Amino acid sequence: MRLLYVSSGQKTLSDLNPSIVSAFKKLSKDLTSFSFAYHYTEQEKDSELIRKMKEFKPDYVVNFGHTTHDIVDLLTPFNVPVGLWVVNDPYSMSNYEKLVGKFDFMITQDSGMVEFYKQIKKKPCIHLPLATNPSNYYPMDLEKKYDVCFIGNAWPGRIPFLDKLIPHLSKRNFILIGKGWHKLKNYHLIQHNILEKTIEPDEVSRIYNQTKITLNIHRDRNDVNKNPYNLPAYTPNNRTFDIAAAKAFQVTTHRKDLEKYYNLDKEIVSYHDHDDLLQKIDLYLQKNERRENIANLAYLRTLREHTYYARLQELIDKIKIEL
Repeated sequence: MRLLYVSSGQKTLSDLNPSIVSAFKKLSKDLTSFSFAYHYTEQEKDSELIRKMKEFKPDYVVNFGHTTHDIVDLLTPFNVPVGLWVVNDPYSMSNYEKLVGKFDFMITQDSGMVEFYKQIKKKPCIHLPLATNPSNYYPMDLEKKYDVCFIGNAWPGRIPFLDKLIPHLSKRNFILIGKGWHKLKNYHLIQHNILEKTIEPDEVSRIYNQTKITLNIHRDRNDVNKNPYNLPAYTPNNRTFDIAAAKAFQVTTHRKDLEKYYNLDKEIVSYHDHDDLLQKIDLYLQKNERRENIANLAYLRTLREHTYYARLQELIDKIKIEL
């Protein structure tokens, strides 16, 4: 198989493009039946894309993200299947729902979207969860400075949830990192615990390693009113795999698919509501050895199954079978 990956090349919080490209490059060296090329639309001209199509002659083109959808018109004369790979389903579906018809197939990071694309949009659809890059997220031999941390932006659904936690967390050594947290009603209680900015993956990994319990609070399915059909979110986010790759202990939002990726209470701990989370924070802060055992098992499984290298090998296999 010859695959051309097209993306804007924009930087993301988790360095998705470099992680994906480096994994594809490694796969192209390791798999004799796979060849890979890539094109960044913000760094290269359309004429360069046309040249790559003519010289590389891909069997498939994967367009990452919805901002480069106009490439479909450029590629139509080549009669090569072009897929749209979206990684923010179902939260931002309104941004690209009308574009789906342009593409030959879909790749979505959330299993809750697969039947929508197949049944409603009449497009073949591959479910491919996000993963982690162990070059960015890895264990460090550091002392625990924090009882609890959360790293992520203040999406509308997270703000009231965190506000409920703050009276409890303010009594702990807690750190909150991300944009928009000044909107909290209880901001004054933990203002000194907040770093309101985006930090690089290596610093994120450092914080994970310095924290006893890392919270992984997922977004609500329609938190920015761009999920018009109120479709479900079933698959764990990429932060799930990043935290595990750092060998950090996490308590994550329970998602329907979670147990497909980790054994519950053996490799990962989940919560169902505010009260459940508070109980588990209190419980696991007292169980140092148990936290370490769970984090270690999650780490080992992540390196086996949830790196971008493993995930993209899965994509290659699914393209061969499902398209």
